[in-house]
Amino acid sequence: SPPPASLGAAGGRAMEAPPPPPPLHTRAIRFEFTETRQPNRELQLQELQLFSTADGSNPLRIQHVANPGGRSPLKQLPHRLFDSDTASAASKFVDLNMPSTGKSVLEVALHHGAHDIAAYELFTANDVPGRDPTTWHVYALAAGDKEWKLVHSMVGVLPPLARFASYGRIPLSPAASLPASEAEHQPHAVLPADARWFETASPVPPPPAPPSKP
Repeated sequence: SPPPASLGAAGGRAMEAPPPPPPLHTRAIRFEFTETRQPNRELQLQELQLFSTADGSNPLRIQHVANPGGRSPLKQLPHRLFDSDTASAASKFVDLNMPSTGKSVLEVALHHGAHDIAAYELFTANDVPGRDPTTWHVYALAAGDKEWKLVHSMVGVLPPLARFASYGRIPLSPAASLPASEAEHQPHAVLPADARWFETASPVPPPPAPPSKP
């Protein structure tokens, strides 16, 4: 017979934690940032990391990244998000167009096709906390699909005030329905995908090799 369930301190039956959601299997992922800490500001981030495991032990390599409708200073282009530099003012991404477009979009293609994505992590940049994103929606583009499909939403997040700081590793859980009070944040469930969007994307250089041991 199966072993008895464990009991809580008061003698009640202990509740088991729900299992983590299965990883998302996709060839590309789209982040749509719609709000910043200070309204009507540019958007900036130091780093965006994707992981195939929830514990962050297996970071994913990125092939291309696009910022459709965005505009960045020459030294603060989207590929800076994937250079593994979480502590240098010379390496960050800025989208100057967010105040006029109302959103900043990142379309990210994974290296060598589709992979599992279980979690991601954002890092604040070196200055201007008002540019930190607080609301975003995540879409996936599976192999053969012609539409980005909504898979995850974060609304009203409180970013860390510290600079070069992590938002924490965020599980890529399925998108939940938002309450009626958040109606203005309701994203589109499906967005058309340009079949050749990656042709205008910036290639992401491979991460730097770890220093060799003496």
